[in-house]
Amino acid sequence: MAISALNKAILYTLRGDFETVWEGGLRKIDEQIPDTIEYIRDEESPQWLQLDDGLQTYHFTDSEYVSLLSGSDEFRFTIDNEQGIRAIEVPIIFSDKADDIRISQPNTESDDSKNEFRIQVEQSYDYPPVLWRTLTVSEDSRSSGIRVDVDQREPQLNRLLRSVQRLPDGKQEANTAVGLPAAVPTEEQPPIFLISVDTLRYDQHEELHSLIDELGPNAILPSEPRTQGTWTPPSHASMFTGAHPGDHGYVGYRKAPGDKRPINPSLTTIPELLAEKGYKNSALVSHSRILPEFDFGRGFHRFRHDGMGYSDWVTRDSDAKASVNQMIDWIEQDLAVRDHSLFYFLHVFDPHYPYIPPTERIDSPDIDFSRSKTFRSQVDAAKGDDWTYLDGYRNEYDLDPELVREMKEWYSLSVEYTGHQIARFLQYLKTQDLFEESLIIITGDHGEEFGERGFFSHTSLYDGNIRPFMTIKPPASESWPQKDAIDTIDFLPTIAQSVGEYSPEYSGTPIQRKSDATQRITERIYPEWYSISIEADGTKGIFTYDSNYPDRPTKDVIQQGPELEEFYVPCEVRKGNYREEEPIPEIKAKLRQIVEEFLVDKSASYDVTAEASRPSQETMEQLQNLGYK
Repeated sequence: MAISALNKAILYTLRGDFETVWEGGLRKIDEQIPDTIEYIRDEESPQWLQLDDGLQTYHFTDSEYVSLLSGSDEFRFTIDNEQGIRAIEVPIIFSDKADDIRISQPNTESDDSKNEFRIQVEQSYDYPPVLWRTLTVSEDSRSSGIRVDVDQREPQLNRLLRSVQRLPDGKQEANTAVGLPAAVPTEEQPPIFLISVDTLRYDQHEELHSLIDELGPNAILPSEPRTQGTWTPPSHASMFTGAHPGDHGYVGYRKAPGDKRPINPSLTTIPELLAEKGYKNSALVSHSRILPEFDFGRGFHRFRHDGMGYSDWVTRDSDAKASVNQMIDWIEQDLAVRDHSLFYFLHVFDPHYPYIPPTERIDSPDIDFSRSKTFRSQVDAAKGDDWTYLDGYRNEYDLDPELVREMKEWYSLSVEYTGHQIARFLQYLKTQDLFEESLIIITGDHGEEFGERGFFSHTSLYDGNIRPFMTIKPPASESWPQKDAIDTIDFLPTIAQSVGEYSPEYSGTPIQRKSDATQRITERIYPEWYSISIEADGTKGIFTYDSNYPDRPTKDVIQQGPELEEFYVPCEVRKGNYREEEPIPEIKAKLRQIVEEFLVDKSASYDVTAEASRPSQETMEQLQNLGYK
């Protein structure tokens, strides 16, 4: 083979066809570079799935994550049938690296199998990285054993020789493996869609008219929604766990010493809860801070990161349209097996800085894409290097008003584009008869500020940031109350109640219930200051303390009192009146009592020894291009 390839290279060289020689050489080099996987963390399997060995999450290809069963040529697991499982979907990873794969349900009374199928790998076929196959399991017995036998293509001696090749740190060569199986339950549960639009303000209803129209009259549009975190990592962790940022502990990463920690491992996440109920869970995200490295992968059968880099706002290679297309591809695969017990989490990033909308939406023949960087440079120069929350309080910055207006216009155009893509997704669900009985939650993870009250981007506890756009469409067969006050920590208990798993220990309140929360709490946990927003009895208080980052303030600091107190009346803020109010003494005392009791009761940090690792696809340049220092 090598001599033949060399003879061809010499022949093409003599002909002067250097391009063919170059391309052929690159292909040969590429064939010698093994596919690799990168270990991320150990995982817990659902209780109905009994494994002989453990379960670990790995990162493979440029964007995919998967939880793999331990093993090499033989993988075994047992299914507990007590909750009613009629089939099992088995993901085969890198199936093209095997010659033959057999998935079977062994007969305990003989050497034969009750049920099996084989994948005889055709080497000329281009297999996807993950190949799903479904095996019907016996519902008669209490448990069912499943066995996957893999005839790895490479002989053991070759694999041994290749194993001494030096691979990048943390990487190992990929072979055919088995991922986290997905149960197909006998009891059918409604499909659930959680769609997070990064940086989505409440006041963008007009730009989202296509989405709102597509949801129809039964959708809930709360007038006073709240997010529990001020930026992407803590906000999404609150969505997933139903806990406040100080409880789930994931407040950022590498902002300051002590914050290299993932989501509190003692908290159950939405996909973990649903995996126990037999859901097949899929996630597609656009931000590198909500990846499995930080424990967002728990319970997911698919997890893909299609991050938007700065150039994507111009090229649109990765954007809301591409993300919706990927979700549709997954759904079409899943519908071949089931049309129920499916959960999809979609996170899109288009409205985020640099705000640039698709060029066809800008009504100008000359588009200066550098305007967004100019805007960011003006904001950074006005704030200075050592800016903190107290510097933003009651401050005004000298920025070019025309530039600010233009950025707000670009932002709204990006929101409108994102709304159209999600509306297209909803139309697709209708064509597949998935829309009516689905639970659909669409929300901003936070808002965005353009200097209205001394703050830019998403750093404050004011309405421009913590009052996101939000809408919820219940299953058509259920009647839910029209509520105005809904928090992102309400999502998990809402989903739990929908699948019959509600627990009174959740911090949030199921949306299905008529009662609203009597207290609304949002935390801002940063290295320089800790701030907390409390809303009760029609008044909002913001209390700022010395920081104990990444945890809440110490009891001593709480007893000393806040460095700053602010009070506002939300109904006046709705009218554009941002003036601070002096509430009656009883209300002020009540808000102070609420915040002190909340902080004292929850001042202890969670104890976690595991550290999150920085995602390999994330660079400081990428973060800076997205406005993060």
